Amino acid sequence: MAKAKKARKALSMLLVVLMTMFTFMSYVPAKAASVLPEVKFVGLENIPAAVGEDQKLMLTSDYTGKVQYQIFYLQRDDSTKKVVEGWEKLNDWTPAADAKTPVEVKVPAGTITKAGNYSFAVRVKIADTEGTYHNDYGRYDSAYAFDYVFQDKATEGLKSAKLEKTENIVEGDKVVISGLKDGESYKLFTLNEDRTPRWDKDPVAESKTDKIEWTATAAGNYVLDLQLRDKDNKVTAIKLFNVKVAAKPAELKVESVSAINLKEIEVKFNNKVDKITAENKDAYVLTKGIGSKEIDAASLQEDGKTVILTVKEPLTNQANDYKLSIANVKSATGESTFSQNDIAFKPLDITFPSVANVTSLGNKAIKVTFTEPVQKPASVASTFKIDGVVASGLMDSTGRTITITLFNKLTDGEHNLTINNNIKDYANYQLVETTVPFTVIEDTVAPTIVEAKDVTLEGATIVFSEDVKKAEAETATNYYWKQGSAVKSASSATLIDGKTVRITFAPANRLPGYATDLFVKNVVDYSGNKIAADSKVAVTAVLDQTKPEVLTYKFDNDAKTMVLTFSKPVDLSSFKASNVVIKDKDAEVVPNGYTPSISNDGKTLTITLTKKLSVGTFSFEFLGMKDTTLLENPMMPFSTTLETKDSKQPIAKSLAGTGTIYILTFDKAMDISTSYSILNPQNYFVTYITDDNPERTISGLLPEGTNLSPTNGNKGVIIQLPDGVKNLTKLSVQGVKDADGNFLAGYAKEFGTAADPISKEVTILKAEATDKETIVLTMDQPMKKVDETNFAIDETGVDSTNSVGIKEAEIDSSDETKVILTLNEKLTADAKKDKVDSSLEVYTKAAKLEDYALTQGLTGVSLKAIADGSDIAVEDKIAPSVKTGDPAKVAVATSGEGIGLVVTNTKDAAHTIEVIFDEEISADNSADLHDNFKVYRADGIELRYGKDYKATIEDDSNTITLTLDATADNLKVYDGLLQVVFDNTNENIIDKNENVADGFDTAKDVTDAGIKLINFTPNTTAKQALVNAITAANTDVTATKVSTDGSDILPTEKWVTVADKKTYTDAIAAAQAVVDNTASDEKAYTDAKTTLDAATTAFGTAKKDGTKLTDDQVAAANVAAAKTALTTLTFDTTDNATSVSPKIVKPVNHANGATYTLAVGATTPAGKTVAGTNPVVITRDVTDQFTFDITVTISSTVNGKTATDIKVFTVTVPTGTTEVTVAAK
Repeated sequence: MAKAKKARKALSMLLVVLMTMFTFMSYVPAKAASVLPEVKFVGLENIPAAVGEDQKLMLTSDYTGKVQYQIFYLQRDDSTKKVVEGWEKLNDWTPAADAKTPVEVKVPAGTITKAGNYSFAVRVKIADTEGTYHNDYGRYDSAYAFDYVFQDKATEGLKSAKLEKTENIVEGDKVVISGLKDGESYKLFTLNEDRTPRWDKDPVAESKTDKIEWTATAAGNYVLDLQLRDKDNKVTAIKLFNVKVAAKPAELKVESVSAINLKEIEVKFNNKVDKITAENKDAYVLTKGIGSKEIDAASLQEDGKTVILTVKEPLTNQANDYKLSIANVKSATGESTFSQNDIAFKPLDITFPSVANVTSLGNKAIKVTFTEPVQKPASVASTFKIDGVVASGLMDSTGRTITITLFNKLTDGEHNLTINNNIKDYANYQLVETTVPFTVIEDTVAPTIVEAKDVTLEGATIVFSEDVKKAEAETATNYYWKQGSAVKSASSATLIDGKTVRITFAPANRLPGYATDLFVKNVVDYSGNKIAADSKVAVTAVLDQTKPEVLTYKFDNDAKTMVLTFSKPVDLSSFKASNVVIKDKDAEVVPNGYTPSISNDGKTLTITLTKKLSVGTFSFEFLGMKDTTLLENPMMPFSTTLETKDSKQPIAKSLAGTGTIYILTFDKAMDISTSYSILNPQNYFVTYITDDNPERTISGLLPEGTNLSPTNGNKGVIIQLPDGVKNLTKLSVQGVKDADGNFLAGYAKEFGTAADPISKEVTILKAEATDKETIVLTMDQPMKKVDETNFAIDETGVDSTNSVGIKEAEIDSSDETKVILTLNEKLTADAKKDKVDSSLEVYTKAAKLEDYALTQGLTGVSLKAIADGSDIAVEDKIAPSVKTGDPAKVAVATSGEGIGLVVTNTKDAAHTIEVIFDEEISADNSADLHDNFKVYRADGIELRYGKDYKATIEDDSNTITLTLDATADNLKVYDGLLQVVFDNTNENIIDKNENVADGFDTAKDVTDAGIKLINFTPNTTAKQALVNAITAANTDVTATKVSTDGSDILPTEKWVTVADKKTYTDAIAAAQAVVDNTASDEKAYTDAKTTLDAATTAFGTAKKDGTKLTDDQVAAANVAAAKTALTTLTFDTTDNATSVSPKIVKPVNHANGATYTLAVGATTPAGKTVAGTNPVVITRDVTDQFTFDITVTISSTVNGKTATDIKVFTVTVPTGTTEVTVAAK
């Protein structure tokens, strides 16, 4: 290592720098010298260096700009330092590079052939110039010389040291050099020509382990100088590494969002972004106020940083309530991802549209491009003139472009297109009438295929020589390839731009994996020129190995949908509900049902959940989807976090009170902290009467001095009006939100109207039976006190018969608008007095009028009198259950129809467990019953749903039947108890009022006596023996291959003929028919098994081992054949007998694909010259005959399995021009 100016002492022992300029450095000036580059650093990659090693020189220069380097070298006598041989050129001028960036120049192993002292001369010049000075060795700007001694024998030193990461290193990354030895002492320094000081004064890292680490804190081009030190801290070895550290990319962010017109939104990022994620329109959500607006397309512009969003419906000019949310747009490097919600912007379009350009598309079409999207005018004739004459034709409008297809052909030459003010942008600004010249050149040339690119088995992109018509270009059958005489047409074609089409092929018509021709027909340009018949382009499809990736997701808990947008089409049939996993905050799986659907392009997967998620935070994990390619690439696993809120809008239920105290009641907890709070006086508008004389009626905001305080868990607000107010007559509340951020339903609600009066009494709004002994009343305001004597329950109607007694009434401490009535008796599961009675109702009563005051609202108002027959019906909110009694347990019986479990365990016949609920139930999704039931053996083994048992539910029934399969593996030999678990957390089993059934576990919810009845006894008759024999036979026949002679079957596998297999499968089918026949008896079963056993024996005799060679065996056979065929080696076309340098060439590969490789053996006599591998070049010795060996390596690879062998030939080289001979050893 050396530096042109100041060398570090640490290196002086290994490198001697010669500052004298010797003969090589003499120069003649070629031009006047200015600021010229000078070599500033020279370093040898590995020190100490030895003969026969690959090395590198690393170079930098003192110059601002790009330079080039050239190196010469020579050997000097170790004692006299005189030149042994003249200067040799190591390399041509290096490619231009920044002077301060380290440049590497290889010193190949064959350069230094003898140990000793060598001089090196490094020349540098300004890139792409001749050089200021010149001598016999050429031109240069400056030169630098140094000496180095190369050892005879190599030492290990630091040669095994290596960088673990060599590319894509950025600021902050940890650079690790491994391959070191534990216990040795290592120090690391760095050189950076762009900093001061260039070299580290102290080591940046030290280590005595098998690796050393350095954190790159700043960007730049570095030389890392790793030193091995001895116990005296002296340098014994050095290794250099060239490392480029890139600046850490700025975090991706949006610099601006603006509506550049009323149809396009411009999103500017600070860095370049990934095209796929940036152009995924689903990554952007546009809202206006509380409503969403659809985005039609997203297009990344040429700068790579700007995305133009096209909206479906025009924006509202100068509106203040637009917000754009962006999700999962990646940077171009993929190192960062950007997401941000609610970026506000204000559309402002004050610019008139204008014409950007007009171009002709041959003689019959014109393309007009405007400066912004414009509305399609009524007609061509009403808007356009050509050379002053009204134009006639058809037009197609897309965004900023209108394409006019003319009825009449235009002449060649110059024309003028006049466009009037019928052209409007989406702000309805009109185009100022303008005339634009354009040139028509007759187009008689048909479109041709320029190229086919992005070719996979499933599709290709075709680029034409000119714009083509959409209709023909998007006709899929116009694109095809041929397999023999069969035509394989594309399944879809989409015009990407005017001249580029993306085509896809269905699985049955996929492109082959070898070179073929892709044909195009019937495609025409705008002049009507049709592509030549049989136009084709050669393509070689490659396997698409790119895994589909989820780009964006949208979860709508109200719609119960998760919409995933993929980077490429995926196959709907690969969806499995088991691959969707939703977990709650405690990492517990949340049961649910999942139904998939897919968009036409296959890129958008919608998963519909059976049930909404509750309010909270959940993890969502999804995998297993495969793309539609031949390889069926699996998707990259996807996971995210879902946060669900109650999105139901709150309702203002009632306003009650008198005088100066009122309570406004809501059905949900409301916001009490923001400007949308129920405590913000600005959200109310009132009309009130003063107690002045005469009294006045005032309308406006709440009067000064009004106090607002929350109540009932923020579900209500107490409004305390100031003195001087007699009473309210009207109140309007508006713009308030609930605690989840939802606006009040209808945005505003007014009380004091005929429909919604201000209540001066507290009344019942709703009655719900929540269990068989409880009815919960919802009042129109929080309650102050309640008395059970004020409430009554009976059947609907006015007869006050069949009443239900009330034990007590109390206010619900968690919601003071609720009154809990505890009953003296139990209701039926559907909230009736008994199964045949009518529904129940609630009304109020009092011995005398003032007794209604025993129950009061929070404002002190009394309970409203509600007469019997007033139709406050008791709603059924009682969960269906299998439990009965007190405490509630699951009853178990072996017969009957009572609530609980009925177990039928009939040996050799039915094995069922009937789960009987206390009312009719149904399943939201019968396919999800496997999530509701688990059955376990007493030894803990879980029975498999669909194999060991299944669950069925009938319409209008209160029963779910579990049917056990006595022939299943987990039951056919089991004799013991069973445990049944009914888990309904997925809310799948419900009654007619959608009340969710209660779950149970027989291990906890059944008495000991009942548990003993839940048992299973296996079948043991001849029928079961036959069933077992059929099962074994089916397994046997499935595992046995079919062949004609076994040559296509591996030796490790068994095969039979088609006839043998058919005989056996017929025997199996006959045995199964006996099982399926309900009239079969014991003898029939026994006879059928005897016949099947004989068929099984015969089938076993018919089975033979396969004879197909493995890939290893085929490869070995190829090598053996190729070795046998190789009898001698041949010379090139020169005359072997007369040639001074005979050349032996590599044999042509064998017909079976085996390859030959030549290598000269180690027996070549010293001093004789034989070099190369193809050909092997022999230099004759005029005085001595010599011999040497050539080893031929023969290799064959079959499906990744490789076999090799060698054959050795002895070559005899006589003196003079006698013929060289070759003989196999």
